[in-house]
Amino acid sequence: MRYLIVFSIFLACLSSSFAADLSSWKKLYSKKGLSFYSKKLKGSSLLNFRAIGEINVAMGEAMAILRSVEHATKWDENTKVKKTIENISDIEAITYSETAIPWPFRNRDLVLSNKLFIDTERVALRVDVKSIERKDYPKRKKLVRAYLDAKMFFREKSANQTLVDLQILVDPKGSIPHWIVNIVQKSMPYDFLIGLVNYSKKVDMKPNPGVANLYQELKDLIKKKVDASGKIPAF
Repeated sequence: MRYLIVFSIFLACLSSSFAADLSSWKKLYSKKGLSFYSKKLKGSSLLNFRAIGEINVAMGEAMAILRSVEHATKWDENTKVKKTIENISDIEAITYSETAIPWPFRNRDLVLSNKLFIDTERVALRVDVKSIERKDYPKRKKLVRAYLDAKMFFREKSANQTLVDLQILVDPKGSIPHWIVNIVQKSMPYDFLIGLVNYSKKVDMKPNPGVANLYQELKDLIKKKVDASGKIPAF
């Protein structure tokens, strides 16, 4: 996607304000412009994982790929099945997915609520993805119904770079020991984001009208806040 040169330069000058609160997170490693963290959950041995940094993909295209549900199996290697249950609007949908799990464990499936909106506090586009129950998609005998809660924040850095903050918690349920889950999921945020970046090099996708409108609203919000204060609020 092509953007106005002036606005791209404007956003590049603001990239230093990308400073998320990491006081309660433990840094694990850094790789390809991304830093990865974990955090213990109260009352559980499962870890919450987080990735912060920049990815080499235009923000509009990243949004378009994420919104194109049926494309997920082409770039997320762990996703075996992905389909739309209910397309509520351009920026909201209910989806079903099946994730491949190595033998001897059974594959996991998920029914997810997906919502895209502007987070005015973070001054970013935000995607909330969370497990929900649907009577028309009951648990299946050959699969284990897992639980997922994820938040993704996006802000454009330049025409071909996007700042990202991904926070994700996955409980696969079933009999897999949590210490194994934590080891396996340590690389999950990296695999997810790099898969997105690599797929963007193979396609040329444009956001749908609803997503494009939100993106424009975010640009307007950034300009308004900068005009009012002289600098953009910290991410």
